[in-house]
Amino acid sequence: MAAIYRVNSLRIRLIRLGQVTLNAEALRPAMNDHLTLLAALRTRDPQQATAAIEAHLTHARNRALGL
Repeated sequence: MAAIYRVNSLRIRLIRLGQVTLNAEALRPAMNDHLTLLAALRTRDPQQATAAIEAHLTHARNRALGL
């Protein structure tokens, strides 16, 4: 999972070069993803936490690609 995250992180950084996407439209969903992940971590539910981080990575990739 760590390797997948690292590769996706690098891909997103490369895609975002030269782009400014920090606006309320992009930040609100990202914050909701983070809050969902934190809630799963608080309850120590590994399945929920895994689902939350996978959803967040998918959403982040889609935002970076403009999908």
